[in-house]
Amino acid sequence: MADVRQSPLIALMNTLAYQGETGQQGAALADSLVKSAQNLLQKNKPSVIDQTRIPQGPLDNTFGPLLALMGKSATENGMTADRSLSLQTFLTRVTRVRLALQQLANTDDPPAVMEALAQSVFQGKSVELTDTRTYGSLIAASLGAEWNGFGQAVFVRPLTEAWQTVLQPAAASLNAQWQSAVVADWQTDFDSRYPFVAGQNDASLPMLGQFIRADTGRIEQFLHSQLGGVLHKEGKYWVVDKVNSQGLHVNPAFLSSINQLSQVRGCAVCQWQRGNTI
Repeated sequence: MADVRQSPLIALMNTLAYQGETGQQGAALADSLVKSAQNLLQKNKPSVIDQTRIPQGPLDNTFGPLLALMGKSATENGMTADRSLSLQTFLTRVTRVRLALQQLANTDDPPAVMEALAQSVFQGKSVELTDTRTYGSLIAASLGAEWNGFGQAVFVRPLTEAWQTVLQPAAASLNAQWQSAVVADWQTDFDSRYPFVAGQNDASLPMLGQFIRADTGRIEQFLHSQLGGVLHKEGKYWVVDKVNSQGLHVNPAFLSSINQLSQVRGCAVCQWQRGNTI
């Protein structure tokens, strides 16, 4: 994608820019020199929007966003384009992602390294791949509604697919960690005890507290340490961070069960004041 000699994206963008500039009328050299001299002599500050420098072309309205992205209309259209969003910066970021993934593939254990990369994102840390995908989303949004489909296909989807390659095995590994760190011991301690199943034997409140205690319980420690960048608390309930979920689908039933335990914790505190059983 970012190879200057072989990139189909660069070839496509150059073709679109060529078509978009069809019929544009630039200022003549003499007019440009006269305008420069007038700017030097005038005492007042120049206008924010210089209407005399707006390019005149039949396709300006349609291709303007793409031309701005390629730096071809930053000065010509009078309004300064957002220089933080450019095709060149995007291609540079993509090159960094490609090199990072190549280094990952050349390690002794690529799956383990991919899992570590994804888990760092789940924990709220920044990595080149997700940052570049976010940058691509900003570019797609900056192109406007008419170019939205094009922007998503060119600047977002390739990076989303690359992230999914990293995400899927990491999600499976995360589920396995949850099973071993919490679920296995929970089933051993509470599967045959009331109120989790009908029976005569009550669950031990101290043992239950080891799992559901606020902040220091095993469940909350796991969520904070492994999913701190994907989940956050609103009051006493865990919710998905929609902005930073990074494409990870959190099972609603899982969240519902976790939040039900928050209610159990509140009841358990009251019961603890009366005795050691529920």
